[in-house]
Amino acid sequence: MIYLEGKEKAEAEKWMKYAQKEAEKSPCHKSKRGVVIISPSGLIVGKGFNRPPGDFKCEQNICSKICSDYTVHAEMIAMHDTLTTGLYALKGTILYHAKIKNGIVIPVSKPSCVDCSKHIYDWGIGAVVLQLEEGLMLYDSREFHELSLKSLEEKIKNG
Repeated sequence: MIYLEGKEKAEAEKWMKYAQKEAEKSPCHKSKRGVVIISPSGLIVGKGFNRPPGDFKCEQNICSKICSDYTVHAEMIAMHDTLTTGLYALKGTILYHAKIKNGIVIPVSKPSCVDCSKHIYDWGIGAVVLQLEEGLMLYDSREFHELSLKSLEEKIKNG
């Protein structure tokens, strides 16, 4: 993992704005998330935001307790979006993930969703960018999955 600086940071900030726009579309009451997937040539090839599946509604009294399991995650929707066009593969792409509150990107603590991280790694996405307190962090997809697994292990251990 590396903190992005200089030209790489400016490029990531540009893509994070697109991810933020996706997050703004989310009907989620608890945690609005957005993702864009960028090809090695610099094109947006997939995008998505977290939402309930199909025609299910985001009902605060239900999904605030089970949000993570109730919604389709933005990463999964963006990967699906990339693959359904048939024009692009995920191999070597970079996934930018934004979490917003009151219209601004807020930091996440660390990689923590094993369901998304295993697909990101298995389907060949090259890297993931997250906004942390310390700045924009770029993770290799394997490391991102390993850190997500570690988060899950800590969660299980701490009950």
